[in-house]
Amino acid sequence: MTIIARPIWPSVVLAAFAHKSLEDDFGIYLTQSAAQQKLDGQQTRLSLEEKNYAEQVAKVVDAYIDRSVCKLAEDNHYNELDESLQEKVHGRMRQKANGTFLWVSLVTKSLEKVGSLDVLKVIEDTPSGLINLYEQMLNRTQALEGEGPKRCRLILSTVTTAKEPLRLE
Repeated sequence: MTIIARPIWPSVVLAAFAHKSLEDDFGIYLTQSAAQQKLDGQQTRLSLEEKNYAEQVAKVVDAYIDRSVCKLAEDNHYNELDESLQEKVHGRMRQKANGTFLWVSLVTKSLEKVGSLDVLKVIEDTPSGLINLYEQMLNRTQALEGEGPKRCRLILSTVTTAKEPLRLE
């Protein structure tokens, strides 16, 4: 695997991200001045210029959590043992996410292989907010054996010092 730095226009990256990740998977549509969310046949417009932006973002993040937890519950059979487990997972993720899409995305990814008996423990053990989550992730890389920590430092230093966006080839 080779990492090659090539210039990519920010609008192209944003368009690709918005199309693939938000539009296809979660029904959230980004335009130049606003984001639209389509859930249950209703559309909510999120204007980036409005004063209550934080409240609107929280609603969209909450919808993202809803969708993510529903998918996890379906894939990992959360409701077989505990009817309210899906609601508990949603509530704890909402509390810990602090309105951050990336936190939800990272935690959802870590929960993909976690069974229903362990899901709440994993969420409880996951720090709130991105900075604490990043710190936990870095600590885990240091606990790796062999060449793991050295490789992780090399990749992180390459990514953080790159002058242009990177892509794998």
